[in-house]
Amino acid sequence: MNKIHRAMIVKNYGDKIAGHVSRDSTAIEAREKPAKKEPKAARPKGKRGRRKKGEQAPPVEPKRLELQPDRSLEANLADLPQACNVGTKKNSKGYKESWIGYKLHADVVDGEIPVSLILTSASLHDSQVAIPLAQMTASRVTNLYDLMDAAYDAEAIHRYALDLGHVALIDSNPRSGEKVHFSGYKQFITYFPVFFWFRLCRVRKHGICRRKAAGSNKEAGSNDMQIECVTLNLH
Repeated sequence: MNKIHRAMIVKNYGDKIAGHVSRDSTAIEAREKPAKKEPKAARPKGKRGRRKKGEQAPPVEPKRLELQPDRSLEANLADLPQACNVGTKKNSKGYKESWIGYKLHADVVDGEIPVSLILTSASLHDSQVAIPLAQMTASRVTNLYDLMDAAYDAEAIHRYALDLGHVALIDSNPRSGEKVHFSGYKQFITYFPVFFWFRLCRVRKHGICRRKAAGSNKEAGSNDMQIECVTLNLH
């Protein structure tokens, strides 16, 4: 199925500029029992107190986001969990919703056309699939901007988008309790071409509308399938 989808996208969009790609995920409910969590390997306990002079700290195991840019798409996909489990996600109104099943991650171009799709466990965080999606999309279409919400606000994702020659438009994640806003000059230089593109596409000036794929709901078997795209907070 993935090969058919890839062939259709390359045939119809391979020689065109997609402009912007909106990246997000949606819940896929399933009538399955969630898989049991595998017990985490116990970390070796270190010695108490301060280390001696010249004694080196034990090496820190690199995270998935740090490993993904240097790996192939196939290796990154194989590393993503795909078992049925419980997921939690904020809806469009800001309330948390939980479900049993999976999570569908999508890259969507203008016209609500999904160019890349990856199905993972429901509990997997959106940011863990951003780089594999970017790799998959880059092999199918040419785009200029990557639009994502605050869940994708990570240094590795910003850096990978830059390596692809894209402009990453990612809403800031207020991890420290305060939202970071761009200065007026940087805002103008960064977002003016995007605003111009949005106007051509008949999209709202301050972001991308949330698009509800009502027709795809029934085909995918999801009761509430919704591709929610980022809304840029420009103040």
